[in-house]
Amino acid sequence: MGHDAMIAIAGLSPAIGLLVVATILVVAAAVKGTLGLGMPVFSVSLLGGLLDPHAVLALMVVPVLASNLWQALQSGYWRTACRRFWPMIVCFAIGTAIGGYWMARIDPARLLTILGVIAIAFALVNLIKPDLRLAARHRNWVGAVVGGSTGVVNGLSTVNGPPLLMYLVACGLDREEFVGAYGVIALAGAVPLAATYAYTGVFGATEAYWSTLALLPVFAGLWLGRRLRRHIQPEVFRRVLLVLLMLLGANLIRRGLYA
Repeated sequence: MGHDAMIAIAGLSPAIGLLVVATILVVAAAVKGTLGLGMPVFSVSLLGGLLDPHAVLALMVVPVLASNLWQALQSGYWRTACRRFWPMIVCFAIGTAIGGYWMARIDPARLLTILGVIAIAFALVNLIKPDLRLAARHRNWVGAVVGGSTGVVNGLSTVNGPPLLMYLVACGLDREEFVGAYGVIALAGAVPLAATYAYTGVFGATEAYWSTLALLPVFAGLWLGRRLRRHIQPEVFRRVLLVLLMLLGANLIRRGLYA
């Protein structure tokens, strides 16, 4: 892929296209800074309507890896999380590698449809917020199943939130344990995600360049989101964004079906 082709938007000059992409990344990261979730799914849903879907997923590799590494290391719970959730971690990593391998071989129209379905599912699960509890004796095998299946979705889309969040909530973790465990599990997927995308040619030198530059608007958006969190009603904001996400997902499905 050419140096500028990755972020080329039809009908716009390279400079304007770059500004649009950077603005979308700031907005998506601000959502995560405000709500604590949603950066990959909002980035993919918004950019998927403008760029080649494979390029969008490649663009998210470094921000996803960096944010999950930071989240895992800033928690003192990461060692315990590795021991407690190792079946999920291993299966999530394997599933991500499988999903990433498949992603490179899916035509763009079908990939848009898949991304749209994932976006809508993400929004619905977060709107419903089911109250689940999981007995300790079932945690290993359920974690392995959830980890493997969610890993495939993660490899296909860089989105992993709802199933992992539901599983960790069902395990009854407190806030610090929850944040640390999610960071470790997500990091376990981010590493094979980058490696598989690189192996299949989706993530090469050009993609690595733009993905690394994407850290700038992403960190700016995270900072903005943390500031906004003090001035808005998070629950109302969350519901509005999730409804918007469903509409974005429906548009991706429409584009995929009628491409």
